[in-house]
Amino acid sequence: MKKCLTILTSMLFATGITLAQSGHVMNGVGPIDQGMAGSGMAVPQDALTALHWNPASIMMLPGQSLDVGLQLMMPTGNITSTVQQGAFGPLGPEVTLTGSTDSKAGPFPIPSIGYIYHPNDKPYAFGLSAFGVGGFGVDYALSTTNPILTPQMPDGGMGFGAMSSTFMLMQVSPTVAYEINEYVSIGVAPTLSLASLELSVFPATQPTVVGSLPDGTPLAYYPDAPASWATGFGAQAGIQVRANERINLGASFKSKQYFNDFEFDPDLDGAASYVFRLDYPMILSSAVGYEPVDGLLFAGDVR
Repeated sequence: MKKCLTILTSMLFATGITLAQSGHVMNGVGPIDQGMAGSGMAVPQDALTALHWNPASIMMLPGQSLDVGLQLMMPTGNITSTVQQGAFGPLGPEVTLTGSTDSKAGPFPIPSIGYIYHPNDKPYAFGLSAFGVGGFGVDYALSTTNPILTPQMPDGGMGFGAMSSTFMLMQVSPTVAYEINEYVSIGVAPTLSLASLELSVFPATQPTVVGSLPDGTPLAYYPDAPASWATGFGAQAGIQVRANERINLGASFKSKQYFNDFEFDPDLDGAASYVFRLDYPMILSSAVGYEPVDGLLFAGDVR
């Protein structure tokens, strides 16, 4: 039984990790940055791009800039599982069970706002931003044929039942940049983050025993993780180089965002409270922008 539950848990987290890779860190903030796949950090076309990826690049936007954006994320996912006939011994199943289920999560709104103040003929600029920078979610319905989604054992199944998750990450960054000379600018931005995580069910914690079979086999529920909030902090630094009138280069360093623990108090009699930590990773970025003629722009980045 322990071996089977370990396999099921591994399958669940393999799915969760894949979703985190596609949603936990987005490749663009705001419609314009997303349209350029994040490569606009060397040649930002709006305040959102400059403030998110390279604080030094806010020097490229003169005067005042205010941009507001809204994106909708529609994550897709699929989970497939198979349990062979008699895999649980006397508990069955009597026939081999196999099934595949699509996630029905979303859409998730992702707002963003950025403001830049760059006084004319001054070697400095300031900015402030509030972004939705990441998230993920799944919503798998209860199933009678997909083993991992069958009811939990106390309810007559062998899986985790219906599974869903929602993760949202917001970041706020006051930003300052300084022009060293006509070619090079630098910038820094402390980063404050707020994240929300909700999971149903959460199989990484200790299950709660609620009964037993006649042969003594314990029956236990894996509890949910009700919505919980955590705060994080970090910093970002960048450099912007204007090689000539046609070529711009940019590079930035986002430190790891250190979060406090998500604290969960399951709504299940006898279930113990538990904690879970999810940090935002360190990110190194570099980009180049080339404008061979007015109105035509090539941009690329490595992140």
